Amino acid sequence: MGKRLMLLLVFALVLGLVIPAYAEVQNIKVSGDITMYGISRDGFNMGDTTIKADDTESHAATIARLRIDADLTENVGATLRLINERDWDAEAASTSEIVVDLASITLKEFLYSPLTLTLGRQELHFGNDFIVGDPDANNNAAGTTLTDFDLSSKKAFDAVRGTLNYDPLVLDLFWAKIDENTVLGTNTNPEKDDIDLFGINARYDFGGKWKTIGETYYFGKIDNSVRDTNAAISPTGANINKKATRIHTVGVRGEVTPTPRLNLQGETAYQFGTYNDGANSTLNNSKVSAWAAQGIATYALNMKYSPVLMAIYSVYSCSDSGSAAHSWDPMFENQTSGHIINVLFNATQSQVLNLRGSIVPAEDLKLTLDYVWLNLSNDLDANSVLINTRNPSHVAHTNAYSGNRHLGDEIDLTLTYDYTADVQLGLMAGYFRPGQAFAVSDHRFGDVKEAIASIKVSF
Repeated sequence: MGKRLMLLLVFALVLGLVIPAYAEVQNIKVSGDITMYGISRDGFNMGDTTIKADDTESHAATIARLRIDADLTENVGATLRLINERDWDAEAASTSEIVVDLASITLKEFLYSPLTLTLGRQELHFGNDFIVGDPDANNNAAGTTLTDFDLSSKKAFDAVRGTLNYDPLVLDLFWAKIDENTVLGTNTNPEKDDIDLFGINARYDFGGKWKTIGETYYFGKIDNSVRDTNAAISPTGANINKKATRIHTVGVRGEVTPTPRLNLQGETAYQFGTYNDGANSTLNNSKVSAWAAQGIATYALNMKYSPVLMAIYSVYSCSDSGSAAHSWDPMFENQTSGHIINVLFNATQSQVLNLRGSIVPAEDLKLTLDYVWLNLSNDLDANSVLINTRNPSHVAHTNAYSGNRHLGDEIDLTLTYDYTADVQLGLMAGYFRPGQAFAVSDHRFGDVKEAIASIKVSF
């Protein structure tokens, strides 16, 4: 009750500050974009004919966004963005719906000169989005009606964020409501059922010749939705005393630029807490212990066609059994290494090496080639399954493990052309070949392919 009262007082204070300034708008900026996709995909069901017998799809989709930014008096600002995401010829009420993507109030110098307070629906990005950047992770989008949900532009959190700018030190503290669920249990024995995210991120710009930047952070996820799945039916059942899943993530990130053409970045993080799977299993109340790391090197060559080379290596820990209880939790990551791999695999239990090269063969034209190598991060026990594979039906898909770590290889070729300053044309072709980690008896699927054409107009 004390926490709720405090939140009500904060919102009452904010409302009191904003309402008098509402009519005193100093500046309004209207912007937005419209992106259209032509999509062809084949093999994405990973051989599971019970989910999608015909694994070939070809269709078009549109994402339209309209944003309004208003500057008011006394360091008060407001942002509103509307979005519609739909496949073509999808005219149901849900697909034609225009929803609020951003809706936030920004209060600069709030009660204290270095403090900026942002309340409402907003995007949260820290570092390279290795831990936090997308409320349902980058390969999922539960709130979209797109068939290809990985293309969704919805990245906003419902959050309260405070930013303390002590240049060169910047501190961000936030709390976000990931899922506001119903209350389980009975009137006499209620159970919380929400999912919450909170954290603190400290960024320090050391400057100097190498333009050094350092970050450290803590992000916590509390998932009460798995606590009491049987309570509504049997309040005294076996699940009544299960704990919430609590994932605590601590990490550090560093970035240096030794020369104007070379940039190096490194990040590592550790997770601890308590895991629950929402069922009566041996995994209930398991102790969490997992880690992940990422290194990025970018080098721009001083030669014709402006070539740029990049290497991204990511590793996510995995238990010998492949159990989610003892493997890295993807949290709310927002990264892509391999467009097809991003759809089919969660960011866990694996090693990912992304080698990228790009050139500018003509003015306004850019060509990018990616090769991505995907491996399990360690051997699994006999008879284990590859639990981190997915398909476009939002359903986790398991495949028998052969004893070989190699999950597959992907090649992506991307062409982008800036037709004008406001219009960009794109064409991307991707090819993924499954590796020998999939048991021969379960290897019912072939290579996975996609081609996506796009046009984006920004205003």
